[in-house]
Amino acid sequence: MEDRPNAIELKLLKAAGAARKLTFGELIEPGHMRARVKPGAFDVQHLSGWFLTAEMSQHLSRELKDGKRPQFGVVTRQMKNGHVQVIVQMRVENQAHRFVLPCAGARIANLLEDMNKHGFGVGLWVDRGNGLHISLVEAGVQTPIRSAEVPQSQHGKETMSWGLLTAAAQLLLPRPLMPGETKPEKVNVAIVIPDELGSSLEDALQISDLADID
Repeated sequence: MEDRPNAIELKLLKAAGAARKLTFGELIEPGHMRARVKPGAFDVQHLSGWFLTAEMSQHLSRELKDGKRPQFGVVTRQMKNGHVQVIVQMRVENQAHRFVLPCAGARIANLLEDMNKHGFGVGLWVDRGNGLHISLVEAGVQTPIRSAEVPQSQHGKETMSWGLLTAAAQLLLPRPLMPGETKPEKVNVAIVIPDELGSSLEDALQISDLADID
């Protein structure tokens, strides 16, 4: 069964993309974050482990630089097509930034293996620009999540891509994600694409169904 976005969700995705509320994030493996930091800009000893990175809204950047404390949450969801996704949320006041990662592909499988061995938690590092970098750190809480292979067929890749877009559309809605959480006023979403998925998701964002909606 496909998780294809409906017309309303497609319109929401188009508007969010134009407003930079929907972007692509990146999962960075341990040891690779330090190479992205300018010498002397930050204490690099804090840049070990896994990182999620994405473009950050100017409003969220100001809130963090003003000393507002972020709250983090991690949940998993299973889509209709059976694919499991991990959603990592950082929230500051009434604004939330959410990452959606499919539990598929070699790099994400390595992350999930570490999570299942060591537990899962989140930390934060923000650069002086508008970069959002969330550190995935050990927390001593077991979170068993299984990874799957990215489909080899084009149809399978398209199905996974549509599932990610559907999840992104749902996550863009200002609804609580965590138990006991209040409704956020603003939400940004970053999609993390498995390397093996290639350009399938970018292609899905360019299809005529999405481009022609006004």
